[in-house]
Amino acid sequence: MTTTLQVLADGATGLAGGHPGPGLAPAATAVRVLFLLAAAVTAGAALLRPLRPATPTTRHWTRVAAATAALSGLATIPLAGAPAPLITATVAVLLAAHLTPRPAIAATLGGATSVLLAAGLVTTPRPEPPPAAGRPLLTSVTLDGAAVPVLITPNRPGPNLVHIGAGRAAVGRDPRRLALATTRPGATGTWARITLAAGPGRLWISTGGPAAALTVDPGHRPAPAGALDGPDGPECAAATLGALLNPAGAAPGACPADALSGADAEALRAAVGHIAARGVREIALTGDSSPRGTAATAEVRAAARRAGLRITAPGARRPLIIVAGWSTADPLLRKVGAGAVAAEGTYLAPWLLTAPLLEHPAGQLLPLRFDPRGRSALDHLAALRERFPGAAATTGGYTAWRPAAATGDIRLYAASRIWRPGGHGSAAPGAHHGDQAIAWFPSGTVVAVSAPLTGDTLAERNGHGLSSTAPGRLR
Repeated sequence: MTTTLQVLADGATGLAGGHPGPGLAPAATAVRVLFLLAAAVTAGAALLRPLRPATPTTRHWTRVAAATAALSGLATIPLAGAPAPLITATVAVLLAAHLTPRPAIAATLGGATSVLLAAGLVTTPRPEPPPAAGRPLLTSVTLDGAAVPVLITPNRPGPNLVHIGAGRAAVGRDPRRLALATTRPGATGTWARITLAAGPGRLWISTGGPAAALTVDPGHRPAPAGALDGPDGPECAAATLGALLNPAGAAPGACPADALSGADAEALRAAVGHIAARGVREIALTGDSSPRGTAATAEVRAAARRAGLRITAPGARRPLIIVAGWSTADPLLRKVGAGAVAAEGTYLAPWLLTAPLLEHPAGQLLPLRFDPRGRSALDHLAALRERFPGAAATTGGYTAWRPAAATGDIRLYAASRIWRPGGHGSAAPGAHHGDQAIAWFPSGTVVAVSAPLTGDTLAERNGHGLSSTAPGRLR
């Protein structure tokens, strides 16, 4: 009996295939299970009772047809996640058709039963096939009447990062002991580190109301040591999200912060060359201890040395180059925007292109190989909005979604806020859905401010110090 009730409960709440239903509390789930059991008993009684008459009548065959339709339909509707009111109405109509002494009324009610069953089968969406075990899971759960997107990475036994598209959420393996999800620097939504056991199981999520269950299957292969545990976890998850948006794509094998790519190294050299072309003598530099941050710091130092630039710590009024991850860049940009740290513009590494890091008025400039207002970039935003509303677009997610899209010339792009009269942020030009703009920086704009740059520094091209190349352009 316990197994049967569990199967009915899973069907009633629409949890098949990792796609949760309405997020019912345990009491509501129990009520739905009782509805389903009552439906089965009623349909069975309607089938058995007409067998008693010695001489079949019109009423007899009407009941047989209605009961047969009800029994077959009720066996399918719960698996499709039909709402409880539809099941209740079907049971009530079937019972009335069974008890009425008038054949005409019985026939009418039998037809109504068939209509209700057809409505349930047509309007209730079928659950999608379950995702492969041990693969990152992108899904949604209905909480407080709204669909909330959820991303679980890497969805393996051991530590996992759960990203919830809500400003307030709690998550855990036990609905009675949920851990509060928190915000992360430079990222949108809320995040929680959850340890998953091997094999199929459940994860419970709440946004303040009743918790809803989400089926997960991490498989049995443990995650690589240290995956997503550090401060660069949200950026790694964003890259995974971008890959999942492309049905033909595959999740990246490594997190962006695990290594400095050749393309990013060239972009950083181009930024140093651009600064040198302005006649600047000193720059400030901030990195971090990640493999990418360490390599990027060394790359910028080498390029600055060849260009004749001195490097100092942040604090004085000079160009500030940031090659750290989101967790380090976010508080530093806040300080620059508030005037607590002086800077003559902040030059961000390409992986720092994401709206939360552009909100601070810190004079952000980025060397990019793609136009954030271009058609491909806007298509990526549309796909992101459809699958994970509220998530900010990121360079790592974009390149994972369409790797060949970010292979153009390097240009320097400037980010700035746009204000409506009265001081309210305005959406940047781009594709629109109703009153909302699809833009990488929704409260501002990101536009090119230079011609194509080269990865070679001025010192490499000229063999000595600075040249008289015009600011913003390298020949």
